[in-house]
Amino acid sequence: MKVQTKKDAGTAELLQSFFEATAPSIGDDFFQALVRHLAITLEVRQAFISEVTENPINAHTLAAWYDGQFIENIEYALPGTPCELVLTGEIIQIQKNFKKTYPGDKGLAGMQVESYLGVPLIGEGGKILGHVVAMDDKPMEEKYRDFSTFEVFAARATAELERRRTDQALRYRIEMEKLLAKISTNFINISPDQIDGGIENALCLIGKFSIVDRSYVFLFSEDEKTLTNTHEWCNEGIKSRISALQKISTNEISWMMEKLHRNEVIHIPYLNQLPSEAISLREYFVSQGIRSILEVPLISSNRLIGLLGFNTSRSEKEWSEDDIRVLRIAGEIFTNALERKRADTLLKKTQAQLLQSEKMASVGKLTAGIAHEINNPIGAVRSAVDSSVRGVENILKALKADQKSADIKSLQKTLQVLQSNIQIMAKAGERISDLVNHLKNFTGLDEAEYQKVKIHERIDSTLALIQYNLGRRIIVKKKYAKIPEVYCSANEINQVFMIVLTNSIQAIANEGTITIKTSQEDDLINIKISDTGKGIAPEKLNTIFDFNFTTKSSRIGIGMGLVSAYNIIQKHKGEMEIKSAVGKGTTVIITLPLINSVPRFGSSNFSQY
Repeated sequence: MKVQTKKDAGTAELLQSFFEATAPSIGDDFFQALVRHLAITLEVRQAFISEVTENPINAHTLAAWYDGQFIENIEYALPGTPCELVLTGEIIQIQKNFKKTYPGDKGLAGMQVESYLGVPLIGEGGKILGHVVAMDDKPMEEKYRDFSTFEVFAARATAELERRRTDQALRYRIEMEKLLAKISTNFINISPDQIDGGIENALCLIGKFSIVDRSYVFLFSEDEKTLTNTHEWCNEGIKSRISALQKISTNEISWMMEKLHRNEVIHIPYLNQLPSEAISLREYFVSQGIRSILEVPLISSNRLIGLLGFNTSRSEKEWSEDDIRVLRIAGEIFTNALERKRADTLLKKTQAQLLQSEKMASVGKLTAGIAHEINNPIGAVRSAVDSSVRGVENILKALKADQKSADIKSLQKTLQVLQSNIQIMAKAGERISDLVNHLKNFTGLDEAEYQKVKIHERIDSTLALIQYNLGRRIIVKKKYAKIPEVYCSANEINQVFMIVLTNSIQAIANEGTITIKTSQEDDLINIKISDTGKGIAPEKLNTIFDFNFTTKSSRIGIGMGLVSAYNIIQKHKGEMEIKSAVGKGTTVIITLPLINSVPRFGSSNFSQY
């Protein structure tokens, strides 16, 4: 379509031509059509349309026409240019002598600009969105007619720019909500030990998407006297500050604390917006190179536990209401994850305390059994020592009385008794030594926390320590297969065997049998411990690993033991299964992996919460 100039037609015809040309276009195509028609209609050499950026001292061109063709869009500085005044809401026209009016604007002066006309694009609520500019290398004429035509161009550009921004905001919100859904799903699928890593990953994803320089989490101490930077993501080229932001006194940020306690989002796009009572905060932000900041309170059960924050260092950033709403949702996701980690930490602490209590009770019983086992050989030693002392005394008396008349046969008999006593004491010492070695083996003294362990040796050590409880009424049958060593915590695996075998002993009221069978299946080791005890009712098997499970009628003395054993096996990436029938007995099946059996622990930065 041929574009008419102002010489060819009146204003109405010019506008009709413009609307017909741009009506089918949107976005970049529209902005290019606009500047082309504007330049041709007003018979000027240059025209462009710009949009304000997040940095208030810069503007970015959306389309630019120069000397009969489109040129590449640029971002340029506003200070010292007429555009700076236009973007405050003024219409600026310089009919001639541009260089004299703006001698500091080297950019436009270098393009041989003689005249300039700029109209602001004012959107809903009076917000400045950008501006439309026409420039020429000769003076402009017909000032008022140009204004009316120009303002129509500007109005159409404003409408398209608002449509474009609305569309961009909608797309941004949809993508951000997808991102938060992904983050939320990730937190659901990871274990509590992995939450710290999940938070850092989420900070990275949100930080990059929101185009900020740093995203972080602070947690308050229980008494809210201090706050600590526990998690952080920094954009490329931004220095980490997490190590310097530890246990900060909340008295230093009283202005922020008041807002956070009121569950308000702290939004500071420009530091000069901070009130006088926050002057120390502004000075700190300036010293750290921070230019904009947004912080979301983390609230759990009406208690302030921390904050989720974002800041920029390279330019100012203003977050929209939609941005803030979405980031509040992000704060809720982070709060839920931190609460889950906190609950897991408390649960593990409680379990550890209960396990310690049960271990102490087990140690008491174990000590009694070991004491009995040691007393038997010690008694034999004492008896042997007593008879040996008497034998030596008899020999000495006989030799002193009459060496020649000494009864050789009597002396030989006494020497035989002494020899027998030496053997008794040697065996007793060996028995005591074995017990001590088994006890040392069981407790894991002088051993690394994780190491290659011979499962059969661990079972045998446990059996040796509970031999007193087995007595003669329970027969232990071992069906050991040839299995490789397992990389695990020896001390914890010993605890599992002690718990399971003790339960089996307690389940057998009179005489019975415990069968221990081991086998290997691919990369798994199977340990089956079966007893001929009372068994467990089917309806109670489903809750046997519950925290408070116990039943004295069907299986004696289970208590917390199996829960602890189950948790240890789970920690080693293994499985524990129980099969039982009332009146027939119970089988505990333990499966341990040969590889990847070391648990993965996440970093713990949760001590402040």
